[in-house]
Amino acid sequence: MKKLNVGGQAVIEGVMMKGKRTVVAVRDADGKIITKEIEGAVKNPALFSIVFLRGLLALYEALVIGTKALGFSAEVTGEG
Repeated sequence: MKKLNVGGQAVIEGVMMKGKRTVVAVRDADGKIITKEIEGAVKNPALFSIVFLRGLLALYEALVIGTKALGFSAEVTGEG
């Protein structure tokens, strides 16, 4: 069986899941589930092979993606 690495984060009225791609699913006021794929901040994956830089880029990417996901969920639910 192939190993699948997936992580997640709670957002307002929904969830963000991150694997090879990052997707946010949020329930709107009408009860419909709205999804959106989020692009990562680092466009060159080869940069993640540099030892010290890898940690800094991972932190930066997590902050950017998390902020985009929370912003999208706030926009959909009308809280932003």
